[in-house]
Amino acid sequence: MRRLAIALAGIAALLSAGCSGPTEIATVRRETGAPGDPLTVTRLRSEPYSFSYYSGMKDPAQVVVRTPAEWAQVWSAVWGGSSPVPPLPQVDFERETVVAAALGMRATGGFSIYVESAHQRDGYVEVVVHTVSPGSQCVTTQAVTYPVDLARISTAGQPVQFRERSSVHDCG
Repeated sequence: MRRLAIALAGIAALLSAGCSGPTEIATVRRETGAPGDPLTVTRLRSEPYSFSYYSGMKDPAQVVVRTPAEWAQVWSAVWGGSSPVPPLPQVDFERETVVAAALGMRATGGFSIYVESAHQRDGYVEVVVHTVSPGSQCVTTQAVTYPVDLARISTAGQPVQFRERSSVHDCG
């Protein structure tokens, strides 16, 4: 209860200060003990932005890729509608798992999704996916977008659970 009161006070302070950076939206998740060991995440785009904003992945999705055949299918879906399709990046599936996170269709630009982190939990891997929405003061492109992100995670064969974290970028 004390943590909730402190968190609410912190949010109130940020809102009253009129901050212009990303604003965290509360995400409810039950803690299950220790945070777990961080795993190496190698995103296919190093900046904290989507791998692509104009992917062929039209629907929201969180995909775990464990084989070269699955990887070829996902890569083809990401580049659906594009020509030529870039060469398929090599992945060592004995040591790595690929995750794809697609935001689905958005009516404008300004939306982003990216794989933020991964942690070894008790018997599974938790992958944190961060979605960013444009604030009301943002000027966005008036084009339909399909943001998607791709990352390699240093683990193979373990169950994967996704956790979403959302924020709004206030451009004002």
